[in-house]
Amino acid sequence: MKYLYIFIIFVKVIRSFENSLEKDILYSPEKCNELCSQIGGICTIDSKCICKQGFSTNFNEENIIFCNYRQYNRIITGLIELFFGFGFGHFYCERLLYGYLQLSIEFILCYFMSFLMSVFLVADDLFHNGNPLYTNIISNYYFPLFASFLVLWQIIDSFLFFFCYYKDGNGINLY
Repeated sequence: MKYLYIFIIFVKVIRSFENSLEKDILYSPEKCNELCSQIGGICTIDSKCICKQGFSTNFNEENIIFCNYRQYNRIITGLIELFFGFGFGHFYCERLLYGYLQLSIEFILCYFMSFLMSVFLVADDLFHNGNPLYTNIISNYYFPLFASFLVLWQIIDSFLFFFCYYKDGNGINLY
C-alpha cells in the first residue's frame, strides 16, 4: 500500500512538471471567442479555434467547448511504463482495463514462478538429499526466460506509448 501512495505522489509531480513545460502560443486575442481561449485554445482571425500543444477537444461531452482536454504526454507515459512496468503507464493515462490486465498477469506470473521454485526446493530436499537438481533447472533456464518475457513486454509497451500507438482512456491521442 505504501508503494501505491508513492506512485500517486509521483504521478502528481509528473503532471505538475507537464504543466510547467507547456508551450504557450503567443497570439493576440482581440477577436477570440471566450470559450475557445478559456482553457487551451486560441482563435484565429477567421474565428477558427486552434488548440495549443497538449490540448485537444473531447467530443464525449454534451456541451462542446473546444480545446477543453489536456492530452497526456507520450514521452512521460512511455518512461513511466519503461521504468516502472506492471501497467503503470496505462494507469497514468487512464487506460485502466489494460493497466489492471497487465498488472494482474505479471503478478500471477511472478507468484507462479515463486510457487514453482518453492515446490522444486521441497522436491530437491525430499528426493535428492539437498542436491539442487530441479532448482538449478528452474533458476538457470525457466527464470531467465520468464524475466526476459516480462522485460520485453515492458519495452515493447513503452515503445508503443512513445510512437503514439495507444490512445488515452478517453480515446484522445497522446501528444
